[in-house]
Amino acid sequence: APPNTRICEKMSHIIRTGREEWLTDPGKQVKQLIEEMKAKLTKEQFESLDLPSNNLVRLRDWIVAIEAHEIKLPWEMSKEQIEAVDDLAVQQVSRYVGFRRDEKVSKAGMRLSIGRYVSEVLKEMRRAKEGMLYLTSAHDTTLVPLLITLDLFEEKQKWPGFCSDVAIELWEDLSVAEPNEMITSGGSDNCYFVRILYNGEEKCKLLLTEFEELLEDRTPSSWKDECKVGHDVKILAESGSHF
Repeated sequence: APPNTRICEKMSHIIRTGREEWLTDPGKQVKQLIEEMKAKLTKEQFESLDLPSNNLVRLRDWIVAIEAHEIKLPWEMSKEQIEAVDDLAVQQVSRYVGFRRDEKVSKAGMRLSIGRYVSEVLKEMRRAKEGMLYLTSAHDTTLVPLLITLDLFEEKQKWPGFCSDVAIELWEDLSVAEPNEMITSGGSDNCYFVRILYNGEEKCKLLLTEFEELLEDRTPSSWKDECKVGHDVKILAESGSHF
């Protein structure tokens, strides 16, 4: 599911303030696209797609669903406009979860939106046995913060396509050391490495210790405690989707 804000007050605050920033200052490209869509749509269509809030995620989902069923769009949109919707929707979600904001917010966004899951991955790697496989399903709005946290989010990153997947593989190099039944049973850490693939394409390969170092400050030591906010932060009741 998308980052859970109902049980994490600070994540709720980060997303709410990110949404407010996106509403008031989304950037010139977003404003131009919104104006172009306003000229194409009826007032009812414009509001039903939540475009007055500069919400391009809903418009992108609608376009993808229409195209998937090979139905013609009810209004003309150029290829450039459709690509812009896709690109800007990625920027919207990344801004919501704290990416491309100040360093403190960006770090908190990573730790609280996906950090707890990543820490579970690390924990399972340390007690993994040969041939073990873990499968986790999620929404595309979960893959975006995961890609950010794994340093796989490029400047011109496209929205994760239908059935996109991230594979985090743990390998043991038998030329370095004798195989162990479990990693925690001993042996050199230099014989274990992590390979990360996105949609079947290898994106990086590094030692397990290097992988742990990369994620050290991106995973919460106590997710419950870090979800708390100070008395100076007002949390509003949230309901429904943020996107």
